[in-house]
Amino acid sequence: MKLLTHNMLKSHVKGVKNGYPLLLRASETEVEETEFSGEFIARMLPRLEWGALVSAMQQVWLMRVAVNTS
Repeated sequence: MKLLTHNMLKSHVKGVKNGYPLLLRASETEVEETEFSGEFIARMLPRLEWGALVSAMQQVWLMRVAVNTS
């Protein structure tokens, strides 16, 4: 799953108090390079929840150092 897609997902399970962000538990990870699209990034940045993205990256070990999100 792409981390940008994960950043937009929310749980709608009945009884869940805080369904965002979803926790990731990866048994395998793969980094796949894609062509850079500045237009796409410019459209996504306003929608992005930075703290959730950093958390997801840490959960799948793409980033091992805590980042100051303030």
